[in-house]
Amino acid sequence: MNFFAPANIQQAVAGKWLSNPPADASPTAAVSTDTRTIAPGDLFIPLHGEHHDAHDFARLAAQAGARIILADNPNHPAVVQADAHQGCSVLCVPDTNVALLALAAAYRKSLTNTRVIAVTGSNGKTTTVRLIQAALASQFNVCASKKSFNNHVGLPLTVLAAKPTDDFLICEMGTSNPGEIALLAATCQPDIAVLTSLGRAHAGRFDSFDALLAEKASIFHHLAPGALAIVPASFTDGFADALAPVPRVITFGELPDADIRLSASSQEWRDANPVTKGTIDDKTNFTLPTPGKHNAINALCAFAIARDAGMTDTQTATALESLEPAPMRLQHTRAADISIFCDAYNANPDSMRAAIVTFTELTKDHARRIIIIGDMLELGDHAIQMHEEIGRCIAANLKPDLLVAIGQHAPHIAYPIEKAHPDITQIILSSLDESQCQRIAARIEPGDAVLIKASRSLSLERIARAIEARAAATAR
Repeated sequence: MNFFAPANIQQAVAGKWLSNPPADASPTAAVSTDTRTIAPGDLFIPLHGEHHDAHDFARLAAQAGARIILADNPNHPAVVQADAHQGCSVLCVPDTNVALLALAAAYRKSLTNTRVIAVTGSNGKTTTVRLIQAALASQFNVCASKKSFNNHVGLPLTVLAAKPTDDFLICEMGTSNPGEIALLAATCQPDIAVLTSLGRAHAGRFDSFDALLAEKASIFHHLAPGALAIVPASFTDGFADALAPVPRVITFGELPDADIRLSASSQEWRDANPVTKGTIDDKTNFTLPTPGKHNAINALCAFAIARDAGMTDTQTATALESLEPAPMRLQHTRAADISIFCDAYNANPDSMRAAIVTFTELTKDHARRIIIIGDMLELGDHAIQMHEEIGRCIAANLKPDLLVAIGQHAPHIAYPIEKAHPDITQIILSSLDESQCQRIAARIEPGDAVLIKASRSLSLERIARAIEARAAATAR
């Protein structure tokens, strides 16, 4: 029986029909929370937040062909109109946000032939998902989270997008507040749990490092029977209690006692693009089409899972050559002989440090090196200290030919650099607009290497686009 038959959906979300669907109603085709992507036959779940309520679009969903609409406000005019639309039925639930998670949890239980992999950690989640996907997809049917679908909306949508014929489903789990990882893990019941790292992301949302550790460790409390945990060798002591009930644990990293060890790595250029080379256990060499030693360490998770699935390390190394790096994660582009490293998706102290070190190693032969850096958010009382720490990291690794610091904490980044290198040119901005993007782009010259890094809300990729546009215009 198809899971998405109306009766199954009703049971999964404990809903009540506003008006009963036709007796011969066919199963829905897919689940959507966005009317712009609805196809005929879909199930539409209108979510609501502090500033929006998608129930407003229920009628549009029905007109687009939605067969079933979940609703927690049956008296909403758009919902009433949707229920009256031919071929569409409304299923009432107490809360659509909760119903989405309940539906995903029920569907996950129906995926009896699919192994679910959950990836969490302070850094590298999305890239690790892509690495695991690239490795397994060479031999198996794989469904993986899109973009960074890692919250209470994105994860259930990832689960609901899987097919019963998929061998593996890879989910990403993020957290900004206590309790989120447990909620997501309970929804997808992982067969394999991957912890990429434990750093200082969202430091302002947790009372202590131990609280953050407990949040990440909660993933191990909701594993499927016979599950496998893959964790950094450096953190096994901190997770000892949480890992005790886990049947199988594989450790990874650079430590000598890691079960799968990165024994060597280097940053190189190949065909004008940066690559990372690594060696596993002094035996197998691999190359990633993305920069960063941290990514070579993340790749160990893919090797571990591929081994467990019966693949050889050589097969995995070959598969990883086809990796499609996630956008704005130290993404490299070239524009009129300018090397741009755009890492504008997000930032925390550990990812900042990794980006700075990688950029320094790869750009020693460039004419000039430009650092464009912005605020890291959600650091709470630690914000000033951690921004100053990043300034010291930059100063210790290189002497920038130009520093552009943007945001509330721009002076805290800039001061340690100016103290170490008082003669460098600096631009300090409290915010960023289009004219400033153009002003910065005008300072970039052929032969330069540029690092762009900040938290997502600053949208520093606008500077990358301005540099590329100016370079293209100059080349005409």
